[in-house]
Amino acid sequence: MLRGRHADHFGALALQAHRRLDTANSGRGVHLRRWLTLAAEHDDFRRALRWYDERARAGDAAAAQRGLQLAVALSPFWNVRGHLGEGATWLRTFLALPGTAAPTGTRARALTWLAIVVRWTGSGAAEAEALTLAEQSLGDCQVNAAGSSE
Repeated sequence: MLRGRHADHFGALALQAHRRLDTANSGRGVHLRRWLTLAAEHDDFRRALRWYDERARAGDAAAAQRGLQLAVALSPFWNVRGHLGEGATWLRTFLALPGTAAPTGTRARALTWLAIVVRWTGSGAAEAEALTLAEQSLGDCQVNAAGSSE
């Protein structure tokens, strides 16, 4: 129970920081600095991701969704802090879970981030994977726009 509250707290913290970054039209540097200050919370974010992963593998589909949301929310943090490999690992982890297979906005954002990371860090084979991921993301966005609840 305590680990779940811990995970939810740090999930909410990351989502709040992500929303501020996403919606900032001016003062973007202030919001980027916020991500830099969250470096002290990195281990707590990792613990939250591990907890969601454990719960999801035990059959908790809601934990899979929350884990994917957290991984997406942390993507700018991993980018700014230079932890692209870690970010890609968590995105792949949650995208592979059955509870996140439906085409949703969160899944499309996860695929988009993963495609970007693969493109930035990869080779020729990775570029083909990035294109495939981007196409999946576009497909998820189209399905989502056509009537999904997210």
